Amino acid sequence: MASALLWPYAMSRQKCVVPVAYYMVTEASNVFLNLRWLISESGSWPRLRLVFDSVFFFTYTVVRVLPCFFAAYIAAFKTDWPFYLRQSNFMDLVGTFFVAIPFCLNVFWYSIIIKTARKAYGKKAVTQKKVR
Repeated sequence: MASALLWPYAMSRQKCVVPVAYYMVTEASNVFLNLRWLISESGSWPRLRLVFDSVFFFTYTVVRVLPCFFAAYIAAFKTDWPFYLRQSNFMDLVGTFFVAIPFCLNVFWYSIIIKTARKAYGKKAVTQKKVR
């Protein structure tokens, strides 16, 4: 919630503009998440659900997870933190802190997606479906 409140502030102060714009682009993966949910709730078309599971996993990986490593590299090696800290006020620093939270949440949700995929499509799940 705090991130959503601080994003307009960050944009108006010209701070953290690139990460905030990136977060808006990441919503592209939500289309497949919502379609996947609709197919799951209908209970029909299991092959179509597998297609949407795969497309969602791919888009989430490419759009949300892989850029996290790039952002960590930029933050660790390409940002002049002493200069940034000298020229920033308290609210700028708070906004900078909250910009990192969605990156962390994307990685956390990705771990949950992988666990769910292993349960649903792992070897045990496939052999149990064949036995029934």
